[in-house]
Amino acid sequence: MTTPPDRVTTPLPEKAIARLGPTPRTIGQALSRVDGPAKVTGMAKYAADTRVAVPGLVHAVLVQSTISHGHIARIDASAAEALPGVLAIITHLNAPRLGAMPKAYPDGPAAQSHIQLQDERIIQRGQSVAVIVADTFERATDAAARVRIEYEEAACVG
Repeated sequence: MTTPPDRVTTPLPEKAIARLGPTPRTIGQALSRVDGPAKVTGMAKYAADTRVAVPGLVHAVLVQSTISHGHIARIDASAAEALPGVLAIITHLNAPRLGAMPKAYPDGPAAQSHIQLQDERIIQRGQSVAVIVADTFERATDAAARVRIEYEEAACVG
């Protein structure tokens, strides 16, 4: 069923506008927010602040590449491995091997895919080059900061 043309272009009747009431006086005015004081004093509670006590829960933090094109020449994770609570450091050297990614298109850039942590190639800045697993998020973050990666940078192709 189609809408008659007169219904599409007919403005709201005056009675309907009157029922909406006066324009709220809050538009353009400062309002006090219920959560404002807690946020500006640092006392607000966020989801990330909630600690979940689950037996065996571990935390992972990614180490990301600092170059956009090239390959990993050397990884030194010895400082991270020595920290208490670090359970695993996964890199392309020890990650489980995955099968080849199917090509969505037979030709062109969409067919060029790369599975991370499978080889030393770097194809974008921020690519995951290691995963640190530890018993707490703080320990995983600290260990990730201690991983040293040397790269051989290649010229970007554009």
